[in-house]
Amino acid sequence: MLPTTRSLQKAVTDFMQAMNDIGDMLSTIQSLRTQDGFHKLFQEASNVAETFLDYNMHNEACSRSVNRAAAAATAGDTADDYYRIKLFYPAVDSILRDLEL
Repeated sequence: MLPTTRSLQKAVTDFMQAMNDIGDMLSTIQSLRTQDGFHKLFQEASNVAETFLDYNMHNEACSRSVNRAAAAATAGDTADDYYRIKLFYPAVDSILRDLEL
């Protein structure tokens, strides 16, 4: 998102170029909203958490929910599924919704 925001903050900006940049940014963010896109990001985050924080993200899947079936329980009981369903997808959806507005 940084290159697009810098492009939009220039003193003289071409409207069509700005629209193209925003469209490219939206498609890039949408491409991250896949299992493969998430898996790559999750692996990087797991490595950073284990290396610098001595924290294992794979042990944190929630298996109990009061109001509905737990995300991890319905998706195969893995931490990857839990973080993807409960955190990543809602965050990406919120960013996309804000950008589209």
